[in-house]
Amino acid sequence: MKEKTDNIKEKPQQLSVKEMFSQNDTKYVIPEYQRNYAWEEKELSDFLMDIVDWFEKDNKKAYYIGTLIVFNRKADYKDKTVYETIDGQQRLTTLNILLCVIKNIQKEKNIEIKIQGMEQYLVNLEFSVREDSTDTLNELFHYGKIINTKNFNQAIVDAYKIIIKKIMIIMKNMNDRQSYFLEYLFNKVVMFRVSVPEGTNLNHYFEIMNSRGVQLELHEILKSRCLETLSKKERYVFNLIWEACSGMEKYIQYEFSSDIRDKIFGNDLNILQFHDFESVFEILSLNKNTESPSKNADGKENSNILDGFEFKTNEDLNVDPDKEKDNASSERFHAVSSFPNFLLHTLRCITKEDIILDDKQLLTQFDKYISGEREIFVKKFAYNLLKARFLTDKFVIKREFLKGSESWSLKSIKKYPDSISYVNTFGNEEDDDNESENKDIIMLLSMFHVSNPSQNYKHWFTAVLNYLFENEKTITQNKFKIFLENLAKAFLFDNFLTGEKDNKNYYNIIFKNNCVPKNTVSNLNLQLLNIGTVVENFIFNYTDYLIWKNKLLTDINFEFTFRSSVEHFYPQQPVGNNEPLEDQYLNNFGNLCLISSSMNSRFSNNMPKAKIENFEKLVNNSLKLKLMMEIAKKKNWHINEIKEHSEEMKKLLLVG
Repeated sequence: MKEKTDNIKEKPQQLSVKEMFSQNDTKYVIPEYQRNYAWEEKELSDFLMDIVDWFEKDNKKAYYIGTLIVFNRKADYKDKTVYETIDGQQRLTTLNILLCVIKNIQKEKNIEIKIQGMEQYLVNLEFSVREDSTDTLNELFHYGKIINTKNFNQAIVDAYKIIIKKIMIIMKNMNDRQSYFLEYLFNKVVMFRVSVPEGTNLNHYFEIMNSRGVQLELHEILKSRCLETLSKKERYVFNLIWEACSGMEKYIQYEFSSDIRDKIFGNDLNILQFHDFESVFEILSLNKNTESPSKNADGKENSNILDGFEFKTNEDLNVDPDKEKDNASSERFHAVSSFPNFLLHTLRCITKEDIILDDKQLLTQFDKYISGEREIFVKKFAYNLLKARFLTDKFVIKREFLKGSESWSLKSIKKYPDSISYVNTFGNEEDDDNESENKDIIMLLSMFHVSNPSQNYKHWFTAVLNYLFENEKTITQNKFKIFLENLAKAFLFDNFLTGEKDNKNYYNIIFKNNCVPKNTVSNLNLQLLNIGTVVENFIFNYTDYLIWKNKLLTDINFEFTFRSSVEHFYPQQPVGNNEPLEDQYLNNFGNLCLISSSMNSRFSNNMPKAKIENFEKLVNNSLKLKLMMEIAKKKNWHINEIKEHSEEMKKLLLVG
């Protein structure tokens, strides 16, 4: 027994993706106590874009994607080293799916890539008591689709489709650097594999792993660094602003007591009353002449930063009157941005520099601004952070949960003689959103938001926040609508349909081109509409907005949701005796639609007539899909219908 124990003692190992999948005598097992694979588009997009960002930043250095904690079962197997995966299974499964994608896209006509030794790489993952997951992974590896497995894991199939779409887009953007990027992905993307000792109670260890304390978050570290630059009095004001702004799910006015918020936001709570940090300091300080901390009974200085001068206490500044509890509830509204991401958007608007919108790089992005004359920057940032939150609450959508239902909302705070309530930001205060001037803005903002479910890389939010900063005194519904429509067209013309992809496209659109499209129809690459399931989600959502705007369909109940799967209306592998279409028609924009992942598995191989029968009555289908169904009900959906619908939709996109 001692010999076996010695054989499985291991030091932590740094393994590249290539090393993980070229070790054909090694296998990983996901045990029964682990949850199912759960990564969706947000996590997958973040995972891939983080690698791309690091590659663009410094492709000489390795990119570390985390730790894989395992238990070596070698004692139980003769010819293989088998690792039971304790922590890191979501990343490990994603890497295996990514390997399937890379193997299969080498067959694509549009992409010329060759990974040396690719034929030697194998998926190396099994799932205990979940044979459907193991079979799904193996079929995707060998065929790129499900052929023989009746019971398959839909989450893994969905992830495969999302990754292949994202990778194809990344590859096209890389131009002549495709193989170089993939070599980086295989050789420089690394994980640390750490084996726990033999004899470890794995179930107990897993419980500990999942109940361990939360570490200090990056934005808390950033706050601490900012506070270091300020005087004791100023720290209190900075901390108050920071904490008020961090509660993204609650309107900012509710983070201050009634007497303080009136001074900050005015009697109607709708106008920011000051223009810099110093004026906020004056509002919140009741005794501005106190320069030094007080001393206690022993003659020593008090250590509390609030001692020695008068401020409103934290208790005074937290609002909790019974009559305001319902309105202020953080359960009612969900913001479109997390607080760490909000900090990066605000920094981008203040500096006008190409800040990376990745909350994992929060400290790195702030580093150069909180060095040197950092006191000036920290005060400026604090004021602009509060201003950004105030403007965002008023002019950016939230998801509202009320009376058992949910919807997008665009509301402002309004103060009445004996209460505070929410009213429409634009138009008649009490109108239903479907009848209000709010509706156009809600549709545009939600179109942008659902097109990118990831918290990172919401470039549209930077653009909107920058517009609000620069036009805060003159914002009207009509001006805001024109801005958002120009922004949408700029995204389409200067990013998604340009033949010259550049990582700075968004930055140039926002800060150099003032969100007005620079490209014209004549220099667009319209073939990017006809590339099948890798056409960008934004293009479909923008098409839906234009269908809604131009009233090509009457559907007052339509709203944008997180649809993420691009599918063929006439199927890629038609059932029965139906003939498959040539690629030029199959992958044509006229034959493509955006559906939810829940529709995905039931949608793909059905013929159009069957899809109409099964899905026409579903609430809130994509408007483009509804148009396609209307056409297919009257005619047989085939090449002519695809071409006609494609031309109609292209004209709509190009004219607006």
